[in-house]
Amino acid sequence: MRELNCLIVGAGPVGLTLATELEFFGVKARLIDKSLAPATESRALALWSRTLEHLALRGEVEAFIEQGLKMNGIEAYSNGVRLFKLDFGRLRTPYPYALIVPQFMTEKILTAHLMGQGGRIERGVELRSYEVTDHGIEVVLWNHESNQEEKTCVDYLFGCDGAHSVVRHGLNIHFQGSAEEETWILGDVDVEGPLSRDTLSSFFSKKGALAFIPMPNGQVRLFSSRGCIDDRPVTLEELQSLADDACPFKLTLSNPTWLTPFKINERVGNHYHDGRVILLGDAAHIHSPAGGQGMNTGMQDAINLGWKIAEIAKGGREDILLASYGLERRHVGKEVVERATRMTHMIMMRNPLLVKLRNFVFPKLVKLPKIVKALTETMSEISIFYKQSPLVIGPHDHPGHPGTRLLEGQLDGASLYARCRVPQHTLLVFGGRESDHKALQRACPYPVNLIAIGETNQGLYQAYHVRSPCWILVRPDHYLAARGGITDFKHLQQYFKEVTLH
Repeated sequence: MRELNCLIVGAGPVGLTLATELEFFGVKARLIDKSLAPATESRALALWSRTLEHLALRGEVEAFIEQGLKMNGIEAYSNGVRLFKLDFGRLRTPYPYALIVPQFMTEKILTAHLMGQGGRIERGVELRSYEVTDHGIEVVLWNHESNQEEKTCVDYLFGCDGAHSVVRHGLNIHFQGSAEEETWILGDVDVEGPLSRDTLSSFFSKKGALAFIPMPNGQVRLFSSRGCIDDRPVTLEELQSLADDACPFKLTLSNPTWLTPFKINERVGNHYHDGRVILLGDAAHIHSPAGGQGMNTGMQDAINLGWKIAEIAKGGREDILLASYGLERRHVGKEVVERATRMTHMIMMRNPLLVKLRNFVFPKLVKLPKIVKALTETMSEISIFYKQSPLVIGPHDHPGHPGTRLLEGQLDGASLYARCRVPQHTLLVFGGRESDHKALQRACPYPVNLIAIGETNQGLYQAYHVRSPCWILVRPDHYLAARGGITDFKHLQQYFKEVTLH
């Protein structure tokens, strides 16, 4: 593996995830952040099922569960009458809930994991500018503690520096979208009253909507719209007035620890990279907090990219690997932004006829099992499917087929996830003889983590819809890459031909 000079700009959840992923695969990266200290606000709260699955596959999830609060569903009321309740309990995942963890705690856990791998964060170091040259990417940094400028050259520049990304501004990338013409407000407060502690509760009234998200410290996050452009400071009295108008029962708010107005932008980059300058997270896509998808989508950008950079370091095909990042993740980012926009507009709805229609239609829709399944799988992000990619051979939007995620299950009484905690591709082989397994290994250009699954493990056979001996190739980001019969080497070799220079 050759040494790459990588610079990650931004040590929020996305930058930290990318740094830990690169360390996991043996690639050192320099991680900088212009802030002198970590953030202390709660900011993004939800870790959804797909993100939790990946953290489990890296052996990190328990630290988050210890600090988090499980949100088991979503309910909505309109003018005091409950419209619906969505329950996440039937999601086919080991983590059928959203885990509420304040962003500062997410960053603290990820930082501890990174440092445990030998990584570190350089705080007070800001990217001022950069230029792509024939020799690499020339960057200009400023150290706020020493008041000194540093000029250096890197091979890869990763922009994890948020909505106002310096990295993105240095590229010819159009940030497509628009801004909502309203000011939104949020507050973290104590709430006294009959509010659910394991459910996100939304209340619609003539004045708009108010959402309550329980937090692990006993407080509750509230957010709402003012219905106009109005940037005055948020007060406890304003939030209390909104709660009095919207809620069908008495809630008493007190002890605010964070109050702020904010604006909503809904934008996605028309490209996610230009050469070796690559965007992730809010630098590539921003949207409303409705649905709580932003941080998860950014962290999964990093999960998608990390192993591909490691493949490049091993001599893999840079053109295909980087192109696949843009193809796979921009498709996801675009869909997330579009869904958040629709959800925001539904929340902001004030037209009496449209409100009546919403209140009539929604209760009926959420009684349909297929609709509930689609809604909850989309929110939890377990339905993400990579179909536009050279690194998925024969995509099929069905569990156990290329393009979909690795499914957990019991393998001889133990966790399949635990067997897949390796920095390499995994080959699941269902049935076949030892000679078949050796032939499959020879068909791969470098060693893979081969897991033989015998017929006694019928739960896995059913989960992956296996009816005859076959193999399934799992990428290091735990998405299925290819599948074939036990003697079908064609698709296996086709996949690796796209990835490697062999």
